Amino acid sequence: MAEAALIAARLAAASQCFPLPHSDVDGRAVCDSTVYVEAEGKSIAITVTDYDGSKREYRADVRLVATSTPEMRTLPAESGVRAPGRERSEQPNR
Repeated sequence: MAEAALIAARLAAASQCFPLPHSDVDGRAVCDSTVYVEAEGKSIAITVTDYDGSKREYRADVRLVATSTPEMRTLPAESGVRAPGRERSEQPNR
């Protein structure tokens, strides 16, 4: 199983079904919505079912957005030296 798919599966397994508090509808209290979560490859599919049976679907994709370089791994945390490729605005405030 690819890393992204494994991450999606673990996230979905952590909370497969849970209540989602619902606001009042037209001034009356209604039952909570129910959220179902499942992994589909490297995606997480989320279905929200409301008190009246209406549904909404969401999808979250797990994808790699950055990796560290050897230079970043060996740079001391408080050296004052900027990591290669980082702009001044991205440096921590000191």
